[in-house]
Amino acid sequence: MIPPRKRHAGAAALAGALLLASCGTLAPDAPVAEGQSALLRPALRTGQRVRIVEVDGRALGWFRDRARISPGTHEVKVEAQLIVQGRRARGAHRLSFDAEPGRAYVVDADWHVYGPRIWIRPDDDATPVAVAETRPRTLPRVGAR
Repeated sequence: MIPPRKRHAGAAALAGALLLASCGTLAPDAPVAEGQSALLRPALRTGQRVRIVEVDGRALGWFRDRARISPGTHEVKVEAQLIVQGRRARGAHRLSFDAEPGRAYVVDADWHVYGPRIWIRPDDDATPVAVAETRPRTLPRVGAR
């Protein structure tokens, strides 16, 4: 049997963790009104993990996976971890896009020939509004000095 003091300490720690996780879904200084802001969230798919690292130079933090942002142009840093042919592949990109009020946007990723391809699309439309993909490194031509 668990002593009463330890039982209460565990319950308090669990309640604190749940409180932190539930409060950590909005950007700290973003407007709260849904009609006046846009929502940016990662796509949820098997075999991939997309993480929004920062929006406009501000880190989202460990417990945040989405951000409510004001309308206008935003720069988003995204990390993606994908499973490709049984191996883990990682990459990060910065994307810039224009958010419209009242819309939700999804950050998604897949594997491109040279590395991860990350894009942002409206939640209700498959057409991307911003795309970033890994480019091949330029190699010197043979015989060039």
